[in-house]
Amino acid sequence: MEEALKGIINSEGIKNTLFFIDGEEDLKFLECLKMEGKVVVGYEDLDVKHSPFLKLPFNIEDREEAINFAVWDCLEKGILNGEEKILCVFKTGSDVFNTLLFLDVSNVPKSKIYDLLKVDGADADVISYVVDLAIELGWEGIKGESVGAIFIVGDSTRVMKFSRPISYNPFDKNYANIKDTGIRSMVKEFAELDGAFVISGRGEMIAAYRYLDVSTEGIEIPKGLGARHIAAASITKNTRAIAIVLSETDEKVRIFKDGKLLTDIE
Repeated sequence: MEEALKGIINSEGIKNTLFFIDGEEDLKFLECLKMEGKVVVGYEDLDVKHSPFLKLPFNIEDREEAINFAVWDCLEKGILNGEEKILCVFKTGSDVFNTLLFLDVSNVPKSKIYDLLKVDGADADVISYVVDLAIELGWEGIKGESVGAIFIVGDSTRVMKFSRPISYNPFDKNYANIKDTGIRSMVKEFAELDGAFVISGRGEMIAAYRYLDVSTEGIEIPKGLGARHIAAASITKNTRAIAIVLSETDEKVRIFKDGKLLTDIE
């Protein structure tokens, strides 16, 4: 593979190659490749030596979106110059790298997720953490049963105005942060009951058990999604917040912004 890649790269004048990897085993393989311009892209925390490493905020299922995010992150970090051709290398239905894609960086559209994490007022680390928590909750469930949940991140003052309590607020004036030790397990317990979690852009836990009392006029979401997703889309249309929704039926995590579905995650 190494010689074949070098031949392709040289013939096309490629300076940088983005390898999209799944974990440690792929990284070990890449570290044995003696070639210039390797850029490693993954969604796990990895100790990458001798090559730039781009950590995706989560496992972005949509390949085009993952590429766009990685390219724009490379541009921000100065790895790419915006006027070059690159090679992206993937694994498609295989345990080995078997898919090559050539791209002109100047033609790569900005990623919706990149805009969400890099441009919006909410802390990117907070959004990534909440997405990871929702994925984990979907995977584990509660007491062996699937569970649904809504996390509203950012613009919390307006979100509170467009919502009302269903029950007592366990986070009232306790100044907890979503990333604090112990909060993750508390959130999983509270997720069993109805209502949305409200989290500030800095990760402060504002409230739980909130009914999102906001107009659904003009909201259009994909068929098959229910009231939880309509409420999430509606609150993001009427505020600057981001909604991260775990579906109880298909166990997917979906992200809404400006009243629209941005992406869904298995």
